[in-house]
Amino acid sequence: LEHNLDYELAVFYLKSIIRSDNDERAYCEYKLATCFHHGWGVKASNKNALHYYQCSSEHGESLAQNLLGDAYFNGELGLNQSYE
Repeated sequence: LEHNLDYELAVFYLKSIIRSDNDERAYCEYKLATCFHHGWGVKASNKNALHYYQCSSEHGESLAQNLLGDAYFNGELGLNQSYE
């Protein structure tokens, strides 16, 4: 997301797209997770970030899959470090 965006409005639209279950759902889940991860437009929350990264990953978003792999490898987002 660009730094000059209204993040609260962006979060609103991301959630709306996710609820509509369209072709952009996985990418929007990834972007919403990023908002929770960094506290952009919402209160920062590793729990919510992890939830949306996992949903996005399950829906086939490779960016989320890669980020989750790194999070497990490095023990980030409240996850225990795991090399499996």
